[in-house]
Formats: sequence, C-alpha cells, structure tokens
Amino acid sequence: MSGTHNWTLTPKSGDTLSGPAVLDGANTSDFAVVATATNVTLSGLEIRNYIAGAAIGAIHTPDPPSATGWTLNNLQVHDIGNGTTNGAGAELASVGMSSVAATSTPDKRASPPVKAPRTSS
Repeated sequence: MSGTHNWTLTPKSGDTLSGPAVLDGANTSDFAVVATATNVTLSGLEIRNYIAGAAIGAIHTPDPPSATGWTLNNLQVHDIGNGTTNGAGAELASVGMSSVAATSTPDKRASPPVKAPRTSS
C-alpha cells in the first residue's frame, strides 16, 4: 500500500497491510482499521486525523472482540479524537496482540505542556 488515503479498512484473517502509506481520516472518519479478523499484521503506516471518541482507538475492536494474533509494527498513530475527547491509537486490551512495536507521536493538536516556574535558591 502507498500514498495517502481516507479509508476505513477491515482486513481479513491472515492479511498484511504494509506501507509506507498514510491513512488520514481528515477529521471526518471514525476508524482507520476495524479489527475483526485473526492473525493480521499492520506495518509501516502513519494513521492520523481519525475522530474516534474517548478511549476508542483509530484501530478499533468492535464489542464483543473477536480479533486475535495481531502484530503492529512501526506505526505512527497521532491526532486521534474529536477535538473534545482524546481517542486512542489502538484498543489493545480487547485484542490479542501478538507483537507491538509502535512509534508514539505526540498529538499535534494538544496544548504544549506547562512548565513550572523556576525557583531561585
């Protein structure tokens, strides 16, 4: 896969989705990937600008979870949420992830951290 796409993907069991590619929800799509299959690999993707709600991931696992054996490798997932609530990159607790090697990128829409004032000694 290559290029930039505003897609929601639902991989089949055994699929490998690899980049370099960008999945950009353009702040209009809820999910980049819906996890319902088994033994799927996501690799070399940037996932950004999806509007998943609070504690819901751009890599989304519907309830009840049925996905197991997923491998996440070299992903950059950032700017997830609807502006009011922060979404998650992936819902890992409900999916049997076999391997996770993801890159954490700060949300570019978030406010910068506030530094405490220096005290003199």
